[in-house]
Amino acid sequence: MRLVVLATVVLLPGCATSAAGLADSAVEETIISSKTAQQFAECAVDNMSGSTDIRGSGDHFYVLRFSGYQVPYARWDFRARPGGGSIAELRRANVSVGSGEGDVRNCA
Repeated sequence: MRLVVLATVVLLPGCATSAAGLADSAVEETIISSKTAQQFAECAVDNMSGSTDIRGSGDHFYVLRFSGYQVPYARWDFRARPGGGSIAELRRANVSVGSGEGDVRNCA
């Protein structure tokens, strides 16, 4: 019985949280930068510790932060702003793990 409970606790978050699922959650934080979306996203990834992944194309990039079980728990979307610069938007699961907000702010 304990094994079933443990397996459920470990595997269930993977079903509930995905990169697409995080994209549908509300924006918790917005940070503006004079850098391009790509430069801003690459700087954020370079400064974050732990498991991260950068994806995107054109002027929209997103950075995922993963738990020790490789479950994404935070997503930063980086988009170009009209008139220059870019904006970063944080979306995350209901967890108390750091989102990397300080790292993104340092890159702005």
